[in-house]
Amino acid sequence: MKVDNKIKKFFPWALFLAFALIFAVASCSMARAADKPYPFTCQWLRDYLATHSEAEARAKAVELHLPKWIIHKAERCLP
Repeated sequence: MKVDNKIKKFFPWALFLAFALIFAVASCSMARAADKPYPFTCQWLRDYLATHSEAEARAKAVELHLPKWIIHKAERCLP
């Protein structure tokens, strides 16, 4: 299969631009995620559980799509 020389010259730049676009989109999504930090501390969890049941707290975690590491950290705070 014969490839035109103009396409061969453009290919490395197209590959570079595609990776640059992927990294730009990823950095924007990470910056947006950093704007909303999780308000999680053990004291905050104890205060929340004083007014809610553990089942409600787990349902809320699922509803908020909390990462697994936050849920495991919360479980270590429980007595």
